[in-house]
Amino acid sequence: MTQISVEEGDMTSYPSQNLQPPFVLDGVTDKHYVITMYFTNPDEICNSGRKAPDFIEQGTGTDLWLQTGQYPHTVTFIPRHEINLFSPWVQGKCFPKMGKHYWYNISKDMNCDSFYPVFLMYNNGELTGFGWAFVNANLSSLNYEHPDKAVFPLFFEEVPECLSRETMFSTMHVYLTDNPYGLSC
Repeated sequence: MTQISVEEGDMTSYPSQNLQPPFVLDGVTDKHYVITMYFTNPDEICNSGRKAPDFIEQGTGTDLWLQTGQYPHTVTFIPRHEINLFSPWVQGKCFPKMGKHYWYNISKDMNCDSFYPVFLMYNNGELTGFGWAFVNANLSSLNYEHPDKAVFPLFFEEVPECLSRETMFSTMHVYLTDNPYGLSC
């Protein structure tokens, strides 16, 4: 499992109501909004748990589930094979050492308050990573990238017009491969 967390009040009006979920209050302090991606079915984790042979055979996990509600059993399965990915995922462009990007329900005339904070990356038809993407979010960790607007056409087939009006774009890539430098388009 991996999570990204944004402290309430860190960013003006972020996340918007349109992004809740996948952002949900953490349920402990209710001061952080989190997005959770599981590498193993959360039903298994939350009920019986994983056994030692599972870790030996599967490692961290074999698939992706994005939590899309307040509770871990409310998830969306992310297909490992690009051929099984359907709308509202929208194909973007392929970038070397990353792969082909897919963005959730984007369009040229969309409102950036609805810019889904998760993207997927496929290489040769296989899921090789995912990422977090936050519009108008100035996240200061060195783990975030802040791509300039000039590079947006390298990642989107059709760049949403609202991105040209936003002041900050913060992203983080999570790779599901040992060698992201070997990824090509």
